[in-house]
Amino acid sequence: MKTGLKKDSLSLYNVIFQGVAGSAPAGAAVATLTGSAAFALGSLPLSAVVAFVIVLINAFIINRISRHVAGAGGYYAYSRGASADLQEYSQDGCISCTR
Repeated sequence: MKTGLKKDSLSLYNVIFQGVAGSAPAGAAVATLTGSAAFALGSLPLSAVVAFVIVLINAFIINRISRHVAGAGGYYAYSRGASADLQEYSQDGCISCTR
């Protein structure tokens, strides 16, 4: 079975805007740091380190989730499965409470 992208399935327009979408988070980070520099003053390096640690923890969590949910659904698929488990648990709990 041949896998991969078919030739000429992406136009130059698609590729350019994929690049823009990929670089947009960097622009948001620059804008955020510029805005926060006005308010944080001397504590900007500390706030940047704290933000970095929070992002690192988030990346670790996403890595752990991806071991259980491998697919394009991401958080949605994970939360959908978790809500189904929670619903089953709560129904079991309610049944046992009424007995």
